[in-house]
Amino acid sequence: MLFSKQNKSNSKQTSFMKVAVNLLPYSSYQGIETYTRNLINEMIKIDGVELILIKHQETPDFFDFGDKVTEVIVPFKKVLKAGVAIYLQTGIYFLLLKLKPDVLLSTSPASPYFYSKNVITFHDCAYDRFREFANIFSKYYFKSMYIAAKYFARKIITISEFSKRELIDVYKIKPSKIAVVLEGPPALPKVTITAVDEVKQDFNIHGKYFFYVGNSRPRKNLKRLIEAFGAFQKENSSYKLIIAGKIDNRFEDIDGIIAKFQLADSVVRTGFVTDEQKVALLKGAVALVFPSLYEGFGLPVLEAQTLGVPVITSHTSSLPEVGGNSVYYVDPYSEKSITEALSVLVADKELCSRLVEKGFENIKSFSWKQTAFQTLAVLEKSEK
Repeated sequence: MLFSKQNKSNSKQTSFMKVAVNLLPYSSYQGIETYTRNLINEMIKIDGVELILIKHQETPDFFDFGDKVTEVIVPFKKVLKAGVAIYLQTGIYFLLLKLKPDVLLSTSPASPYFYSKNVITFHDCAYDRFREFANIFSKYYFKSMYIAAKYFARKIITISEFSKRELIDVYKIKPSKIAVVLEGPPALPKVTITAVDEVKQDFNIHGKYFFYVGNSRPRKNLKRLIEAFGAFQKENSSYKLIIAGKIDNRFEDIDGIIAKFQLADSVVRTGFVTDEQKVALLKGAVALVFPSLYEGFGLPVLEAQTLGVPVITSHTSSLPEVGGNSVYYVDPYSEKSITEALSVLVADKELCSRLVEKGFENIKSFSWKQTAFQTLAVLEKSEK
């Protein structure tokens, strides 16, 4: 069996797998990068597996695992995005011939189309469901990857039953080719109460607040969240809404939306935050508000629950799989539904306490160790 430990009293070699991991698409710190880092961090603990990380010169430091892995540095920078795309369809084949891995694990759609040992993780079909917000390159580049994977990948991993249904519906991929492997709860840094106060002071945050973390793509539903908060604030003027994460006004003019509803003094945009800052802001929040229209998984839900913070989220896409009965659900297409949720959690302290307790129970169902073992089981089966 692949994952059994070697018996030192027996010199016979146990099963062994050499796994190359494609890190070339990554240069920032977002959801897929977090998924990949957590997965690798658990995979390196499993006996019988050699990991080879394929990087570029600007691969982020959070993919540094020291001598626990073998690293291969491709001599170009991620800033040359076209270079990455071209290399993945040309030069990487020669590298893989040299490395001779048993399998290549690509944790994003950006991977060599025709490599016969490729196992790809698809997180969602957002580029197809929200095509009007993608540029022409992204539309066709990612679509070509999904189509190539349908025919040439050994196996496709996805992170929820919802995403599996999406892949079947959008690309007509055979269900037998798709394996569902859920994510785990995040390993968050410990932050003291003093640190919470210091971070709040750094961002000039005073009093009670709701917290959102994520990007500003339209599917994240920030416009409705801000509008709903504006309606809530008419009766609850002391509360604020904190929006953490990179804002990209190519998608929506978030500042304009805030100004439209006259919320400049009540909505705080922090921009990008570190893990420590995110944890501090979450711990100080009344609740996480995550009314996304579309998620492949929804890791912020588990982040909040790990810290004992109640969660308001959508009853759409994968979020019910992640939240179960431990969150307060809203209709993300209804500002009124979101407003009512904010009001209910402010008024009902017992409900908040129950959500916290249920959240702690919910996260027990998720484990990155389990994710790693299940992923490696898929890789092993793909060899056969």
